[in-house]
Amino acid sequence: MTQKIYIGPTIPGVVTNGTIFKDKLPEHIEKKAEENKNIARLIIPIGDVLEAKKRLNIEGSVEYAAYKNIVG
Repeated sequence: MTQKIYIGPTIPGVVTNGTIFKDKLPEHIEKKAEENKNIARLIIPIGDVLEAKKRLNIEGSVEYAAYKNIVG
């Protein structure tokens, strides 16, 4: 079983920050993640959450850029 977590900003009607997924993503989230790669970049293995959350605050990191692009 692979668990993943979404560490991006809440997107109403799509996904909430901190949502944990077991095995595979729900179909509507999978579709949105394919449409917007920034969402996909912020759905990470749960074991990587501490390091990835640190990178959210590092300008120039993939996580930082993805988060900023979603927020607008």
